[in-house]
Amino acid sequence: MLVIIAMVTDFDCWKQSGETVNAEMVVQNMQQNVSKAQTILEDFVPRIRNLSQYSCSFALKNAIISKEGYISKDTLAKLEPIVKKDLTV
Repeated sequence: MLVIIAMVTDFDCWKQSGETVNAEMVVQNMQQNVSKAQTILEDFVPRIRNLSQYSCSFALKNAIISKEGYISKDTLAKLEPIVKKDLTV
């Protein structure tokens, strides 16, 4: 399964009319986009977690080759939505 989330930060590269975009506006839009992407993923990940009949649900089973002791607890906490069934979180 492949999911692409594309979000716009500004329009001035092609739009001829309207307000001129500055770096502050781009950063503000990026921050809003991060929040939107997190909301999307928080909703989406639990839905796909129950798709055990699809091979994508087993994609990480042998993909993480680092020993669990080498992965920090902070990193495990961040990755919990996607690694919970494959690693001790």
